[in-house]
Amino acid sequence: MNAAKLKNWGAEVEARANVWKNKNWSVDLNANYTYSTNEVKALFGGLTSVQLASAGSRTFVFAEIGQPFPLLKTTYFAIDSATGKTIIDPADGWPTVGNGLKNQGTTIPKHQLGVGAKVTFKNFTFAANAEYRGGYAVYHDLGNTMAFTGSSAATNIYHREQFIWPNSTYFDGSKYVPNTSIPTSDFYAIYYGWGDLGFSRGVMFNGDFFTTSGAFWKLRDVSLSYNFPSTMLRHLKVVKGGSLTVFGRNLITWLPKDNWYTDPEFSFTNGNAIGINTTGNTPPVRQYGATLNVNF
Repeated sequence: MNAAKLKNWGAEVEARANVWKNKNWSVDLNANYTYSTNEVKALFGGLTSVQLASAGSRTFVFAEIGQPFPLLKTTYFAIDSATGKTIIDPADGWPTVGNGLKNQGTTIPKHQLGVGAKVTFKNFTFAANAEYRGGYAVYHDLGNTMAFTGSSAATNIYHREQFIWPNSTYFDGSKYVPNTSIPTSDFYAIYYGWGDLGFSRGVMFNGDFFTTSGAFWKLRDVSLSYNFPSTMLRHLKVVKGGSLTVFGRNLITWLPKDNWYTDPEFSFTNGNAIGINTTGNTPPVRQYGATLNVNF
């Protein structure tokens, strides 16, 4: 059944240039940019929203009319709309949870930028390619599990001591006022660190805390090749040519400061729940290798 109608649109541009060339040298540069987005226009049966996947009771993936697909929604900390500060409970200093779900945006990159270079000197060729992706969100269920087990940086960010929740406010009976004196309760700060799965409100283990930008810069690949000159191979009558290449892939990834967890390209599925990672993921790896090509 074709359960939805989507409108897709975007743009793509590419540029290539040989910027230097002489008898021994050649330098080539290339760049490409793609913008792509979509909007759900209709759903089967007159529905306005359909839940397609979830991660526990905190994070969900939807198809929703008027929104991009897939759409990530999570639970979140309550925010004072006047000041933008997190609302705490003055009884214990921990944040309160907002009503409903927060729209985090699409889980598919809207922006993709690739840049590359190839430099040739005589029989040597050096090539490298880098890529940027952005404009989307990722939910790290991996981070949720790490916080539960105490292995996340978040659980020790305040050294398991009391602290005043950053940029917070509370209701004093008549109005919201900045929180400068009410620390988090001592018991949960010590025994749960910055997390508190057993706490009645489950404030730390909400989807918003483990949702980050999916943006990254990545050095996709680097290679160095050597083409064997014909003078080197002429005594091998059956060999017409050859080359040796050493390469590395996925060498360096630069992430935003809020992503403490993993490479946002890795999801536990490529289906509706794309944009959610778990401890069941195969972790990202670097690859190194060499290739020998022989022409007969």
